[in-house]
Amino acid sequence: MRNGAALPTTNQGFTLMESLVMLLLTALTTSLLYQMLGNYRIAVERVEEKTQVLREGGMLESWMRVSVAGLVADAKSPFEGDAHGFRGVSGNALMGIGGGGDLIAWSVQAPGDGETFMAYEQEGRGRFALPFLEMQEPYFAYLDAEGKTHERWPPAKGLYSQLPEMVLLLDEPGSPRLQLGMSIGGPRDPQPFTPIEIEQGD
Repeated sequence: MRNGAALPTTNQGFTLMESLVMLLLTALTTSLLYQMLGNYRIAVERVEEKTQVLREGGMLESWMRVSVAGLVADAKSPFEGDAHGFRGVSGNALMGIGGGGDLIAWSVQAPGDGETFMAYEQEGRGRFALPFLEMQEPYFAYLDAEGKTHERWPPAKGLYSQLPEMVLLLDEPGSPRLQLGMSIGGPRDPQPFTPIEIEQGD
């Protein structure tokens, strides 16, 4: 060997097997990152849905309380209710000018998948059906002046006022749990009309 001759060098790059292992690890890491991002997006969407349901549930509860508080005893359209819903004339109709009294109806709809929807009608027209509280078997009941609950109003037997004292929204018929209690503010029976005599001037 001559003095100053360069020594042969060996290639220190990755072998084919090492390259395949690196590609496999990169693919697995990328896949895990995409999965984590997808799970995060799903979690965010579920939180937003729950928040929206709670917000809408709060609005619905307020709307129901207001419309039920405005129920009036009307001889032409008496109040009727059963486990699925009720209808009657209210001076606090949600989509009316107010004060005149419109025929309203609330009904509970439970498809069976854990979701509960509350539907609202006014003057025979369906206005909306929005998600409400999560309940298993929601149903309405009606409280009389003596504190007894009834499955329908007016009850099948006995003499009762046209309007109940309260409209109740309950869950699980076997062991009822009160979800919402709504009081009625006006008189329970139609008020007789008393004509007013107006004196004629000279």
